Amino acid sequence: MPPYRTPYMIGRDIEYRAKQKLEQMGFTVIRAAASKGPIDLVAIDKATWQIWLVQVRKSHVPVDPEKLVQKFRELKALAGVYTVRAMVYTKRGDRYRFEEV
Repeated sequence: MPPYRTPYMIGRDIEYRAKQKLEQMGFTVIRAAASKGPIDLVAIDKATWQIWLVQVRKSHVPVDPEKLVQKFRELKALAGVYTVRAMVYTKRGDRYRFEEV
């Protein structure tokens, strides 16, 4: 009998599959492990200056564009143009702080 696979394990495997596909497409990908928010993967394409915020689903999503947007409205709300800064959170003296690199 095959070992029991939890819903987390199944979802994680699908996220890894999506991550691998994005990497094959040339993206640098960051996975938000065990995320409970709208974003599972952040994919960065330096060639096109695009950042994709990806929600990975094991089930089907609505085909109707309006229903699709409604179901993922929290994710859609994050779309836009941003200023991106490269930061390091590091200790200076006795305090931690963010520093731009």
